[in-house]
Amino acid sequence: MESAALTSLIEIEGKNFTLETSPVSGKNRLSSLVQLGGRAISHREVELPEGLDDDSFKHYLQETHRIRSVELESLFRLNKKIDEKPTADACWKIGVIFLSNGFYEDSRQKFLKAIEMDPRHLQAIKNYGIALTLMEDYDGAFASLNQARELGPSFADIYYHIGNTHLYKRELDEAVQGYLQALQINPRYADARLRLATACVGYLAQSSNQLDGGKVLELSERAKTEAETAATLNPKVRNRAFLMAMDYLRNKKYSQAFQAFIEVRPKYVPRIGDEIIFFFTLTLLYGSEGIDLQMTEQYIDKLTKVIEEYPHYADLHHHLGTAYLIKCRFDVSRSLKEFKKALEINPQFQKALNNSTDTEDLHRKVLAVLKKAIIPQG
Repeated sequence: MESAALTSLIEIEGKNFTLETSPVSGKNRLSSLVQLGGRAISHREVELPEGLDDDSFKHYLQETHRIRSVELESLFRLNKKIDEKPTADACWKIGVIFLSNGFYEDSRQKFLKAIEMDPRHLQAIKNYGIALTLMEDYDGAFASLNQARELGPSFADIYYHIGNTHLYKRELDEAVQGYLQALQINPRYADARLRLATACVGYLAQSSNQLDGGKVLELSERAKTEAETAATLNPKVRNRAFLMAMDYLRNKKYSQAFQAFIEVRPKYVPRIGDEIIFFFTLTLLYGSEGIDLQMTEQYIDKLTKVIEEYPHYADLHHHLGTAYLIKCRFDVSRSLKEFKKALEINPQFQKALNNSTDTEDLHRKVLAVLKKAIIPQG
């Protein structure tokens, strides 16, 4: 399996991208690498399902490669449309999509554009800091995230990302402070608990030889407790890297445990459902081909699966409700079309006259509600 790889050349907006999808050696993952002019500009890894035989693996590899190709073409086409008529909100959302796809420089430019258009756009400022963290510009990241903290001091994820900036610099005291502040706001923040466990292991990796036995035990037990709590709050945490990290920790192999804990979760994970919601919403607002019934049904299916996993997120239910309104619009339009066909056959058909009038009124009301639900107000 590890020798298999698929490579495609993709031309987008006059640029020739190379996409390579291949297994990651020694890990149960697929790597998606995008290069431009021989330079890697995006790298993303996805977990492979367990128990694939050779044929199933080949099919999964081919499908992952195909979907990634389509995603890239759609993303850059949409980006061009936004460039023609940008808003701060649209730049922030397409920036999040770029960020989740590993295009850090593209995301940085989009967040910067959003901030230029709206200097107090909290989400753009926060995500600008995240992008800089991933690009290893830690000083710039810290400055941006601190600005976001001043604008939104009650947002737990801002403190979490500040903690990450320090963790990646191996500034463990400051990292722990960031995670504790995040958990004070949201005690159920699974990734913050996981990174707090990582920081505890970091202390052991750096200084276990200088610590007394009691302190080593305390840090080890705290790491185990926080990691297990994180896995309970979010079962996706309990992956292969997590199990390896816990095994290394039990066997006092602290350096290996620290590295394994770092790899349990990606360095960036978008807020639940954001990538799906933002792409659909921006395509609705900017896509030249528009949204058809099939795209809407696919979006509803994706969002429904997210909600099945995270049923207590109110905004996800709101977005799903909006999606059903969009689907309803297709049905209302089809109803209106049929009533008008009936009137073409018999202009005096009273029921068709009444229903046509009522349906036109319903269509206007649906459009009005959709406008409020989709287009940012104020």
